[in-house]
Amino acid sequence: MLIYLKDNEVFAWNKIINFDDAKEFINNSSCVWTDKDFDFNNIPQEENKEAKVYYENGDFVVKYFNIPALEPTEDEIIQGEMLLNQAQIIATQNEQDEVLAAILLNQMEV
Repeated sequence: MLIYLKDNEVFAWNKIINFDDAKEFINNSSCVWTDKDFDFNNIPQEENKEAKVYYENGDFVVKYFNIPALEPTEDEIIQGEMLLNQAQIIATQNEQDEVLAAILLNQMEV
């Protein structure tokens, strides 16, 4: 299998190519050949962690990294505040509509 590395992290692989055809791509650091097989589609997952596969000393190693909590941007905060204000305006309008409807019903009964 031909694997492509960046700082030992596997970021691409080719299981179809044979060694003779792969020779032209192989170099010492970013593209290497291995006879070992690895199932990149069945990497065990851990909650709130990102799995990355590394190729170190001839072996595949799975390392897990915490997924950083995303902080809302200033635009997202402003948009959230605007949506909240709109919801409050709509709630107030609904209350006013109910009062107006009650007044109109009272006028019709008199």
